[in-house]
Amino acid sequence: MNKKTLFILGALLVLFGISFYIFGKQNVTSKKEIKTTTVRRGGLKIAFSIDGKTAVERRDLKFTVSGKVADIGVKEGQEIKKWQYLMALDTQDVQKNLEKTLKDYLITRNTFDQTGQVTYPAGALNDTMKRALENTQYTLDKSVLDVEIKNIALKESYLYSPIDGIVSAINIKEGEATNTQNGGVVITITKPGSIAFESYAEDTDILKIDKDQKTVVKVDAIQNITFPSQVEFISNLATVDQNGLSSYKVRALISDQKEYSLLDGMAGQIQFITKEKSGILIIPNSAVYRKNNINYAAKLEDNKVKEVVIETGFTDGKEVEVSSGLNLGDTVIIP
Repeated sequence: MNKKTLFILGALLVLFGISFYIFGKQNVTSKKEIKTTTVRRGGLKIAFSIDGKTAVERRDLKFTVSGKVADIGVKEGQEIKKWQYLMALDTQDVQKNLEKTLKDYLITRNTFDQTGQVTYPAGALNDTMKRALENTQYTLDKSVLDVEIKNIALKESYLYSPIDGIVSAINIKEGEATNTQNGGVVITITKPGSIAFESYAEDTDILKIDKDQKTVVKVDAIQNITFPSQVEFISNLATVDQNGLSSYKVRALISDQKEYSLLDGMAGQIQFITKEKSGILIIPNSAVYRKNNINYAAKLEDNKVKEVVIETGFTDGKEVEVSSGLNLGDTVIIP
């Protein structure tokens, strides 16, 4: 290999080395790009979520006496007014059933008077019948008691709507008999436009929930949309599952359905807001660092970094309120 060839190879190696140095340095520089954020105005909140379902306001109606349905005056889907007539039982059939119930009760009562012990069958006599029987003092003429039974039969044989609403379900047909011992619901009335979200909170969460507390509902079927709501009911009775864990029913009324018509039984989550603050200056927690128990932020101004003392306030764990030291729109460096 002659000197000319060696010279050319040497020049190429030098050129390659210079290129590697230049481009390599550029890559290192690009990897060390400064990450920044802007001071913004907004809100922060601390919250926790529980699964649940939407629930319409409803009234499940049932008869308090047994008998055959003689008439149904409404249809499913029909709009109705408060106290509108819904359905009726055959009053003669009701009267016959009441007389039988009363006879059974008197036999049981006589047995009790003789033995001092008795076990009353469930649903043997409702409060109205008991009062009627007590009023006779067991000595009134049978015709007086017959009048009482007829009056009770007339009163208890008719159902009326307790609210304005829509007939959402009719669970019985004309000619069919009701069963008061099974507590069968014969008709369901729902109130249109009023919908809530129901969930069950565990005992560790229920203590964080208060009546009228602000909440936010998310429905699985509607993505990226939240519905404002507010707690209207907290049960003080526990529901115990098969594992012995207690939970408590919570219902929040959805105040704005926006452009959506939410339906009963839609699955989702409810977010309970335990603390929140709005209209404040916010930066990420990672933009704050401490020295000698003092909070600092690195403010970028005129392409220069300036260390400023800041005061912080409420935080949700990810972002923090800046109460002094920075202004809206300032650029700060995230270390």
